[in-house]
Amino acid sequence: MIRPLTVVFVAAALLGTQAEPLCAQSSLDQREANQPILLVDSGSPTSNVFALRFVRDGADGLRLLAAGEEKVVWQWQVRQEAESRSVSLDPLPRLRWPINRGLRGMISSIASGRARVADPSLIAFGGVGLSPTLAQVQSLDGERAVSSLHSDELRFLQNSVYGLEFWPEPSRLLAVGCRAAEPKQALVVIWDIEQPARPRAVLETGFDAVRFLSVSPNGRSLVATDGVGLTVRRWTVRETDTFQTEAPVDLSVPSPVVGFTWRDDQRCLVATRNHGLGSLGERPLDATTVSLVIRNRTPRPLTMATRRNGQNLQTWEVASERSQSGTSPAVQQIGIRDGNNDWQTTDLDLRASPAWEFDVDLDASGRPRILAFAGVKLFAQANGVIVGVKDSLALDRSPPDFSKVQNRIDVGHVDGNRPLLARLQESINSGVFTAMAVSPDGQFIAAVGEQPRATSAGFGEQPIQEIRLWRVSDGSLVAVTPDRRAVPTSLSPIRSVGLARSQSNSTVPDVIRFSWSNDARLSLSLSDSLSRQVISHQPASLGKPHRDGESQSWKARLDGDRYWMVKQSAEAQEVGPFPLLDWLSPEVWEAHRFVRQNREYMAIGYRDGILIWDLARLKTLSKEPAQRQEQALVRSFFRHAGRLSCLSVSEESDYLITGATDGSICLWSLRGIEQPHDGIRELGLKLRRDGSSLRVENVVKGFPAFFAGLERDDELVKLRVPRPGSSESEWVERAEPMESALRALPPGLGAVFQVRGRLGISAADLIHEPLWTLYPMLDGQWVMSTPAQVFGASSDEAMRRFGWHLNLGGQGDQSVAFFPLDLFRDTHERIAVIAQTSWKSQQPVIRSSSSELPSRIEITAVQAADGSRVSLTDEFPRPVDLDVTLNVQRSGKETPKQLELWCNGRLIQQENLKTSATESPSVRWSVPKSALRIGDHNRLIAIVRSDFAGNANNRPGASAALVNRAMRTIFVAGTPRPKMHFLGVGVTDLDHAARFQKISAGIKPLRFAVNDVCLLGHALAERAGASGFDLGEFRYLVPRVPEGIEISAAQVAPPTHDEVLKALDRLREVAAPEDFLCVSLSCHGFAADNGAYLVVQDTAPDFRDAVTDRELFADRLWKLNCPALVLLDACHSGSALTGDSLRGLNGFGLGPEILVSCKPRQESFEAERLYRQGDRWFGMSVFTASLVEALSGHELSGSSLAERRMNSVVYTPSIDRNGDGFLSVEELGLHATLRVPVLQKLVNQDAATPETRQQPDLLPSLAFPRNRIRLRIPTSR
Repeated sequence: MIRPLTVVFVAAALLGTQAEPLCAQSSLDQREANQPILLVDSGSPTSNVFALRFVRDGADGLRLLAAGEEKVVWQWQVRQEAESRSVSLDPLPRLRWPINRGLRGMISSIASGRARVADPSLIAFGGVGLSPTLAQVQSLDGERAVSSLHSDELRFLQNSVYGLEFWPEPSRLLAVGCRAAEPKQALVVIWDIEQPARPRAVLETGFDAVRFLSVSPNGRSLVATDGVGLTVRRWTVRETDTFQTEAPVDLSVPSPVVGFTWRDDQRCLVATRNHGLGSLGERPLDATTVSLVIRNRTPRPLTMATRRNGQNLQTWEVASERSQSGTSPAVQQIGIRDGNNDWQTTDLDLRASPAWEFDVDLDASGRPRILAFAGVKLFAQANGVIVGVKDSLALDRSPPDFSKVQNRIDVGHVDGNRPLLARLQESINSGVFTAMAVSPDGQFIAAVGEQPRATSAGFGEQPIQEIRLWRVSDGSLVAVTPDRRAVPTSLSPIRSVGLARSQSNSTVPDVIRFSWSNDARLSLSLSDSLSRQVISHQPASLGKPHRDGESQSWKARLDGDRYWMVKQSAEAQEVGPFPLLDWLSPEVWEAHRFVRQNREYMAIGYRDGILIWDLARLKTLSKEPAQRQEQALVRSFFRHAGRLSCLSVSEESDYLITGATDGSICLWSLRGIEQPHDGIRELGLKLRRDGSSLRVENVVKGFPAFFAGLERDDELVKLRVPRPGSSESEWVERAEPMESALRALPPGLGAVFQVRGRLGISAADLIHEPLWTLYPMLDGQWVMSTPAQVFGASSDEAMRRFGWHLNLGGQGDQSVAFFPLDLFRDTHERIAVIAQTSWKSQQPVIRSSSSELPSRIEITAVQAADGSRVSLTDEFPRPVDLDVTLNVQRSGKETPKQLELWCNGRLIQQENLKTSATESPSVRWSVPKSALRIGDHNRLIAIVRSDFAGNANNRPGASAALVNRAMRTIFVAGTPRPKMHFLGVGVTDLDHAARFQKISAGIKPLRFAVNDVCLLGHALAERAGASGFDLGEFRYLVPRVPEGIEISAAQVAPPTHDEVLKALDRLREVAAPEDFLCVSLSCHGFAADNGAYLVVQDTAPDFRDAVTDRELFADRLWKLNCPALVLLDACHSGSALTGDSLRGLNGFGLGPEILVSCKPRQESFEAERLYRQGDRWFGMSVFTASLVEALSGHELSGSSLAERRMNSVVYTPSIDRNGDGFLSVEELGLHATLRVPVLQKLVNQDAATPETRQQPDLLPSLAFPRNRIRLRIPTSR
C-alpha cells in the first residue's frame, strides 16, 4: 500500500502459533511471514491469467500451466485418446510459492527447462515476488525443491519479474527480466539454478522493466525489450560457463514489441504491436532498406499493391510466394484485390522497419485477407507455429456490430514453405484474451480470457476465466475449462457495493447489497440467521442497483508532486490537493466523500489499500511539505488481495464497505475518526511510564498492535518510524520521545520496536484490518472470515472451496503450506457471532482460545510394487500392487501420532507413530491391486493426526484442528465391467408399535416406506444399462412387495436389525472397486447425542436393535471398495451427519456420499398418490419421490385432483446442471433440495415453520473423483 516498511518478530495470529524470530529486513512481507492468508481453492482460475505455458511431461506427456492474479500455478494434463482423437484437460495439483496480501505473489511469467537430459522438466515462475524472492524454480510435480532466486545482491530491484527464459535444454541457466526501482535501471539477471546464492551474470538494459526476452536455439544470442519503447537490446554470448558476452547492440523497431521467435540460430523475428512480424537485424536498421515478403495461400492469383494516402505506389501480381525488395519506407498500407473487387487493405507504416512477411488467405465469405500480425497485443510461438491476438470489429454478428471490439486469434508459420494453418474454431472472444501459448511440438494452441457464462438462476451472465485448447492441424476447438456445461461457482469482480437496513427500525445497516459485472441486484442479510443462508436477489425495498453515493465518480488529476480528485458529473468539482507521499503508490482507483459529525472526509482507494483524509485539516496544510500534510490522515485500511473496484460509506458514516477485482467485499469501522489523531490510540495501545521505561499497559484486540504481537507489560527499549531512505541509526530511545513519536505516527506507516527480552525486532503498522471479509460466489454460496481466522460459510461445500495459505520461509516445495479450510471447522467456525459482534463492538471477532496447526502430509511417490514401472504421470497400464510413500512434515510444536492411507474410500493401512517431538516420519505402504478400479481414476487419501504438547490452554489429543490430509489420483488402464448394487430398507410396521406410542404420540406407522425403496430400486435398475453398469445384487428389506412392482422373493427379507447388517456385510464381499452401490433407508429416525437412531422393524423403544450411524457408516460402509451413495429418508436424519462416526470420516473427505431428507430438527413427510407408474398410483415420501422423479424423468404432481396430475419429461438445465447427459450425486442432491419444498406445498404439507420445513442436505465425499457416481438421464418417455 501503503507500504509500511516494517518487520517483525510477530506472535503469529495463525491459530495461535508462536513465530520464530525473523531477520531485521524492512518489509511488510516479513511482518506477515507467519500469518495465514485465505485463498479460494476452486477447480479453475477465477481471476486474470497473465502466463500460459505448455510443458513436456516425461517422454510423451504434455501439461498446460497457467498463473496470474490468484498467485498459484494451475496445472492440467493434456490427455489425448488415440482412437477417438478426443482431448481433455485433467486438473493436477497446483504449485504454490510465498505470497502476501495485495499484489505480492501475483505471477506474470512461467518458463520451463531441463538441467540434464535424464532429468524431469523444471519450471520457473515469477511476478511480484515476496521480498527478497524474485522467482522460484521447482520440479514439475512440485515434489522437489530446486531454488528460490533472491534479490539480496540487487537491492535496487522491485522484486517484480516480467520475463523468464531457460537456456536451450539441457542447461542450468535461467534469464530473469526484472523491473527496477529507479528509471532505466532494469536488469536481465542470469542464474545458475543449482547455485542460486549469487547470479552468474547481471546485464544492464537501460529499460525501466524487461517484459520480453528470448534466447536463440544455440544459446549464443539473447534479446530483451521493455515492450513499451522502440528499442531491442541484443547480446552475443561468447561463453556460457563463465557467461562472457560481447558489448550489447541496440536495435530499432517501428513499434513496441509483443514477442520474439527465431528462424534459426542467428535470425530473430520480432512481433510488434502495429507493424506485424519482421526480421531483427544484426545491426541498427537502415531506414532506406525495407523488404516485403508476400505468400499467397489462396487458390487463385491476386493483385498486390503498396499504398499511401489511398493511392497505389506499386502493384504486382502474386501467383505464389514472391519477395519484393527495396520497398519505399513511405508506404502506409498493403492492399490486395481479387479480380476487379475492391481493395482490401491493412495499415502498415514501414518506416524504420526491416523485412516484413505476410500471408494471404480467404476469409469466411471467400474474399482474400492479409495475415500480417499487425495490431497484435499478445504473441506466442513454438516449433515454427506463430499466433497473435488482435482487436477486430464484431462483424461476425447478425447484424454486424461496428461499435463492439473483440479479440481474434491469427495463426501462421515462420517457415514460408509450409502451408497456412487452418482457422481456429471459436477463435474470436467477446472478452479479452490475456495469455496464449503454443505446445513445444506445435500441435496445440491455448488461450485464456474472460467469457460470459450463465450463472445460477437470476444472477445473469457473469464473466469467468475460460481456457480454450485448439488442435493446430485442423483448427478444431478440442477442450475448454471450466466445462461450459457446468454452472460457474467461482468468484467474480465486484462492480458496486453498499449497505442497507432490512427494516426501517433496524439499528444498523444489516444488509449487504452488491453487483458483479452486470446489473443483477444481489443481497445478503447479516441478521442473527446469517448461518447457512445464500445470496438472494435484492428486494425492491432495498432500492435499485447502485453506485452508492459518489463512489466510482471521482478521478485523479496529477499536478506535479500532488493530485486533485475530480468529480465526473455535470458540475465538475475538485477536491484537494492531496500530496504524493513517498511511501504510497500514486495509483488512485476509487474515492468517496462523506460527512461525519459535520466534518467532511474523503476515502481514497489506492493500489493496495485505503486512506481516510480529513478535508478541512488537509486544506489548512495545503502549502506545507508532503510529510507535514500526513497530519490530515485519520485512518488507513489494508486487506484486499485484488485491485479495489468500488467503495461506499453507510448513511450514518460508521462503516466503510469496499469491493475488489478478486471478488471480495470488506467492511471497515470508521468509529473514532472525528477525534484528534493519536497514533497510540489508533494502534490499540495503552502505555504507562515505569520510571524511565515505557511499557505496554493494554492491547485492544483486533487493533494493529494486537496483530503485531505486542503484549501487556512489554517494555519498549527503542523505536523508529522507517521511511524510504531512512537509515538504521534513526532510533528514539527515551520514553518521552518514543511516546511523542507514536502519537504523531501517520496512518499507513509503522513503528519498529525493540522489546526487552525478545530477539530481533517487532513492528506495529498503523493499518487497520477489516471487521470481516466476504467472498460471494456465482452460485449464491459464500464464505466470510475475520483477520483472526474466525470464519463461516453458507454450506460445507462453500467451505471446501477455500483454504489457508501459510508462508514457511523455506524454498521450493518447503516454502509454503496449504490447509483446507474445513479442517478447522471445530475450532474456527463462529459464523453466528461474526455479524453481531461486528455491528455492536465494531471490532473483528477474535477466538478466545488458541490451537495449533496440523502436521503436513504428502503422498510423495506412487510406483509399481514389482518394479515393472515407475509412474511419472500416475498412470498404470494394468492393475498392479502399488507402493505408496508418505512423508510427514511438522508445522510447529505438534507431534504426529497416527497415519492412515485410504484408497477409493477404503482404509488400507493405519499405524500409530512412535516419534519424538522433533522427528518427521516417512513410511512406505502397499496398496493391493484388488482395491483399484480398472479403466478409471482411483483416489488415494493420506491422513495424519497430531497431538500438541504446548501450553495449558491447548487440549491434548487428536482433534479436528490437528488433522490434515493429502490426495492423489491415479489411473489404471483396462476395460471395466462395473455392476450396480442396491440395498433398500423400507420400514412400515414396528414390532413394538404400541410401546413407541406410549413414549411418543407422533410415532405412527409409515404408510409408504416400502413404496419408496421399491420404486427407487426400480428406477435405478432402469438407468443401469444406459449408465454403463451391469445389474449386480439388488436387495429389498421390506415386509411385503407392493402390487404392480416386480421383485422376486429371493431379493426380499424382513427389515430387521440383523438383516440390515447381514446385507451390508454381504455387499462388502461382492462389490468390486469399479462397482457402484446405493443404500436407501426409509424409516423413522431419532436424533441422538452423537448421531442418529434409525428405527427398523424390531427396534425397541430404548433403541436396542436400532441401526446406528456408527454401525452403518464407520463399521461397514467405509470398508467398501466401491463408490457408495447412502440415502436416509427419516425424520431428523440430518443428525447422522453430525455424529462422531462421521466427524472423522466425511468431515475429512472419506466414506460414502450421504444425502439426507432433512436437517437434524426437521421432519420428513409422505403423501398418497404421489407417483404414477403405468395405470397405478403410489404414495411416497416427498424426498424419495423427488429422487425417483429425477431418475425416471417423470414430473410429479402431488395434487389431490386427478386432472392436475402431470407425467411429462422434466429434464432441464436446472436438473442436469452441467448438461453432460448424466446425473451426478451433486446434481441429484441439488434437485432434491430445490424440489422437496415444492412437493410439500403441492401435497399441502406446508404448515411447518421455516425452521422445521423439510430441507434435504448432502455430505459429499472426496474419496472418489468428482462426478464419479453418475447415471445416464432419460431423454424421452
